[in-house]
Amino acid sequence: MKRSGIAAASAFFLFLGALPCSAQEEAPLRCTFGGKPAQWPALPLPQDFAEKSGSIECRAAAGDEIIRQMEIKSGTPVFITETEGATRTDRRYFPSGAVQKETLYHFAGTPPAWLIGREQGFNEAGKRIRDFHYDNGRPLLDEKFDPEGTLREKTEYRQVLVGVEIHKTLYHENGALAATGMSLRKRGFATPLRQGSFKDYDTKGQPVSEKVYDDDGLLIHERAWDANGALIRDIAIEPKQKTLMLKKPEGEKAGENAEKRTPEKAPEGKDAAPQ
Repeated sequence: MKRSGIAAASAFFLFLGALPCSAQEEAPLRCTFGGKPAQWPALPLPQDFAEKSGSIECRAAAGDEIIRQMEIKSGTPVFITETEGATRTDRRYFPSGAVQKETLYHFAGTPPAWLIGREQGFNEAGKRIRDFHYDNGRPLLDEKFDPEGTLREKTEYRQVLVGVEIHKTLYHENGALAATGMSLRKRGFATPLRQGSFKDYDTKGQPVSEKVYDDDGLLIHERAWDANGALIRDIAIEPKQKTLMLKKPEGEKAGENAEKRTPEKAPEGKDAAPQ
């Protein structure tokens, strides 16, 4: 039977509060620090831990598996990991004691392994700056935020028959759409290829430029609009033969027997292609 106190402990760490006594009573732990018996401390760490460094390890009353571990440096927590059944949560801290990163894992797959399910990043003010979702270790959705917590970049990963589509959306500081585009990472290829339309938008969300790519990731069309939305550029482009290096097959040296094609690289800035 799972320990209900672990759930309370998870909430406690998120808010840097004290571990409820009931949690300790329902799920007694055998903890050690520096090889000596200890109790799992509340955050912020009590004065007893001032200037101390080391690892607090806790095991269930019966068993040798470590289910909680805290790394301490100079009296402040650096890293905490908690395990309950097939779920593990890791948290890394700033020197100030604020949570810097939280990662959730599930023990799954064949053969079973700890597969990442979600990773969140925070700044010292407690604002979330990244939220990355996975499906048993495979990327699903990656969101990035500015220091104020406003969404600035979103990348969606979609599994398709021939590989993975990478849909990227950028946003201006005011929340308006800034850029869109999709790249395809084909199975067996090392580099994703741009596909279809890549558009840039002004701070009002109106399109200002567009580049269109064929199925081979080659640029075939360019368009641009003025501030009033009038089309000022519309050019069809003859694709140039490019090269892209395939992942090297087993037992072969890099570059041997590999088909080569190079897609157009994304320029720096808001038009940067998903990689």
